[in-house]
Parts: sequence; C-alpha cells; structure tokens
Amino acid sequence: MARLSRPGLKYFNMSVDFFDDPAILHVAMRFELKGEMIAFKLLCKIFKYDGYFIKWDDGMATLLAKGVGKNISSSLANDVVSELLKRGFFNKAMYKRFGILTSTGIQKTYVKTCRDGGRKCMMKDIYLVNH
Repeated sequence: MARLSRPGLKYFNMSVDFFDDPAILHVAMRFELKGEMIAFKLLCKIFKYDGYFIKWDDGMATLLAKGVGKNISSSLANDVVSELLKRGFFNKAMYKRFGILTSTGIQKTYVKTCRDGGRKCMMKDIYLVNH
C-alpha cells in the first residue's frame, strides 16, 4: 500500500545560532525558557503539519500551550507570537492578511528540505514571501 504524502516534514535543519537570533533573545529576556520553548515548538508544528506556515488563532494557541507543558497558557503563547511578529521573526504582513505565521526563512527551509530529501514540495497556497 502506498504511503500518502503530506505537506509537512519529518525533520528540518536548525541553525546552531537559533537561540542567538535577536528575536529569540528578546523572547528569552521577556519570557525566559518558557518563551524559547514556545518558539521552538511552534517551528516544529509549522514544519510538521503544513511545512511552511501555520494558521494562528486562539485554538492553535491553546493546542500549542498544552503541548509545551504545565503552566503554559494560551495567553503566554499569544504574547510570544506577538513578540516574534514585532521582531520580524514571522512576516507581519502575512499574519495580518491571512492569519498565518511564516517567513522567508521558513519557506526556504521547507523548499530546501524537500529538494534535499528528493520529494516534491506541496505548497498548495500562495503565501510565498520573497521567494
């Protein structure tokens, strides 16, 4: 039986400088380890499900918060996302227009990982940012 393709990835390359990114440093200063974990888990969700974006709403904030651990509220998840949008980690225009979290870097990582893995990119929607 053939395995069904899905748009998400099983893995993604992560820079060793992730925690030195100015946006992540601001999140760490403001929200400490909880903020860093929310940002990292959010990237994992983005790459796992749609591969290059995630629809961000209160429901997703709740799911993410519960997936990060105890004492993490959806309000905290939303605050971290707001900080990441403010700092340019996610593209603010794409969030305002479509309600999604994405960036040029995320999309380039998705395309490169698909190509390196010999699979077809399944970008079904036009959310591309400077590609």
